[in-house]
Amino acid sequence: MKRPLIMMACLFAFLAAPAALAADCITPADKNGNPILPGVDCEYVQVGPSRVKAQSLDLEKYIRIEIVNHSNFEPNPWDVASSDGKVLTPFYSTVTIRVIGSGPYAGLDRIITIPADSACQSDPTIDDWTQSQTVSSAIYNLIGSVEGDSDFDHIGITAGVNNGYLSSGTHTITKISNGFFRATGYFEVNWSVSFAGSADGALKGLGGEVSGTVVMQARAKE
Repeated sequence: MKRPLIMMACLFAFLAAPAALAADCITPADKNGNPILPGVDCEYVQVGPSRVKAQSLDLEKYIRIEIVNHSNFEPNPWDVASSDGKVLTPFYSTVTIRVIGSGPYAGLDRIITIPADSACQSDPTIDDWTQSQTVSSAIYNLIGSVEGDSDFDHIGITAGVNNGYLSSGTHTITKISNGFFRATGYFEVNWSVSFAGSADGALKGLGGEVSGTVVMQARAKE
């Protein structure tokens, strides 16, 4: 299935690591026996509020955007090594955002799911699985958009170090059986959402870019 492309950008830094969520995610191994990050049965959910900055005062005053979920990971394919020795895992995914209006846009409260082309970059693991391993990880790429929505002619998101936006994170991985691993961890993601309001929607005549930082923690997909 052809995926729409997304255009995004990211800024800032979040200072505190998130607290653990109850349900760890289980992830399979790639063809070399290494754990796949992110796992196909995992999702990443927002932990705490985003730090957000808008392109204009009107946007900053009246429109708030939150990145609430990153999930539905599909191989594209898995297991591609990047040039700096890290493991680069490309995948399709969806990003769920919430758009909230106030003032002249009061009453607007939309959940929008954006299909995205994405990739995760992480340190390689070692062959000794007698104990858990903790690896550094980051969102390497995230680009996606939706066109022709009732309120938006266009709304798109961009993130990832490959696109010039900061991302970091750590994952602790434990081997639990042949070919499967338990993964706990989080990504800190700088992002940018650009949009143009539709002529017939609640945001008629409004458009621009909202950037921010969010911490997203892994859990078993609900």
